[in-house]
Amino acid sequence: MFPATLWRWASVDWYPTTVPLPSSSSVIDSIAHTNGFSNDSDELSQVITMAPVQLEPETRYGPVVAVASHLVVAVYLVVEAGRSLHRAYRGLGPSQDTRGRVTRRNTLLPVFTGLALISLLQAVYGSVSYAVLSYKVWASDSGVELPTRFYGDNGIFPQGENATPVYLVQWLSDTPIHLDAFEIVTEKARRFWWRQQIDLGLVSWSMLLAIEGRRRNIPLLWCYQLLGQLVSLAFAQNLFFVAMLLTPSPLPVDDNGSLPLSRVRNKLLPPKPVGWTPHVLVFSTILALNFAAILSMPFQVNTEMFKYSILAVRSLSLAPLAVYYILPRSFGKTHDEPHGAYGTYTQLFRAISLASFLLHARVSVVALAYNAPGAYYHRHSVHLPFDLEQRSAWERTTSAFGRILGATADHPVVGAVGWEVILSSVSIGFWVATRATDVSAILAATIPSYQGQERIPDEAKPELNVATRGKAKAGPAEEEGTGSRRRGRSRKIKHEDPSGGGAYEPSASEAAATDEGDVMPSDGLDWESAAVVWGLTSLGGLGVGSAGAFGGECVAR
Repeated sequence: MFPATLWRWASVDWYPTTVPLPSSSSVIDSIAHTNGFSNDSDELSQVITMAPVQLEPETRYGPVVAVASHLVVAVYLVVEAGRSLHRAYRGLGPSQDTRGRVTRRNTLLPVFTGLALISLLQAVYGSVSYAVLSYKVWASDSGVELPTRFYGDNGIFPQGENATPVYLVQWLSDTPIHLDAFEIVTEKARRFWWRQQIDLGLVSWSMLLAIEGRRRNIPLLWCYQLLGQLVSLAFAQNLFFVAMLLTPSPLPVDDNGSLPLSRVRNKLLPPKPVGWTPHVLVFSTILALNFAAILSMPFQVNTEMFKYSILAVRSLSLAPLAVYYILPRSFGKTHDEPHGAYGTYTQLFRAISLASFLLHARVSVVALAYNAPGAYYHRHSVHLPFDLEQRSAWERTTSAFGRILGATADHPVVGAVGWEVILSSVSIGFWVATRATDVSAILAATIPSYQGQERIPDEAKPELNVATRGKAKAGPAEEEGTGSRRRGRSRKIKHEDPSGGGAYEPSASEAAATDEGDVMPSDGLDWESAAVVWGLTSLGGLGVGSAGAFGGECVAR
């Protein structure tokens, strides 16, 4: 009997048979194992049913930490930029407190501060809109209930029985929101037409920070560069314009060699002398790699290499500032005066303008020729409904360039990028108008074959009369004899020392800083310069307009 029983047991199928589940179920409800057991008379079939097991989703905290770090670093950079502006304001010398300069600062500072605030609000609104849309798509895919409102029943607040929970950690764990945003604005030519202008504008922007920011000794330049990448390019540019208004002449160099960290830093990275400029080949190599990375982005989108292209573009934008600290002194040249490097600066901005124009022309041709139906669809279209009949009619009747402009309505991320380009262009135009930048200098930094006007040598320049506080105070006393009689209490006459001991006389360092400082325009805003910059931006994109404006700024003294 034992051999027969052993044979029957050996012939039983010991591998479990899984009961098929509905295709729409995401959780295993039960697993039935059917094993045949027999005794001497009959076989007993037993079905073992397991209890339902709830699958816990895997939470990855790396993406959550990345998003939280982005927000914390952005707030920290804004605070540090505010400290930099306060320090620049406190560093204004007595020669900058004349009536004309004070009036000019009081007029222009609110303008660029307002533009910075508008740019910040637009960036925050676009980011919040994108985050809400991304969460809706994730909740629909995960079967999570969406809150119907922000406050009230079935809303997010107040917390209680009637509130709808929001799973932010799980959403950030499952959704690469940074990578999704870059892919959405890059995967279609119409959207990349806007995105590429920001990347090209960052190239000229980084060169302005490296050249003009270091010449004026503006502190914490890296804050402005990172704000242009983490928050908004227009926001960072307007903050830096405010800093330049507060530093019309170079600030004194801080001597922090007594601090322990400063001694270690100076030993590892010896500071460069005033007037040191990296070799033109260094900047040319950085620019070539940066433009190559920008060109490769549309070809790498939706692949594993795309994130490396993004990192390359953003890292190379920081390189012009970094080379002043990490390169040895032998990789550059020390100029006795800033004017000696003007030829190098003009060549660099011409190269930036030419490369930006070629890249912008290429993407414009591709975007104009892109007529695929349904080009406005994307991965979040399920929660961004379109009026199909109206959108289809608009696609058929509008021009090709109109469809490029209309791409800003495809997605909140594209809209935010489009407004960033517009606000940056407006800000740059206003800046060159307030600076009265020479049109020939703008064109010389943009057009390779344009030579511009010949600069007057320093020996032939007339000496500038620097208005000081002492002269401003002495003005009313000198005019008292010619004034008409007034009613009421007679004005008390303050007798000045005939030797002139009370008059303010600038020191040698202040006089040298004033010579390298800004010259206040005699007239109002120069709208001709603004029109030239806006025309270049319309023709060649933000990269060309920025190269002309910032190239003219670097050689404007």
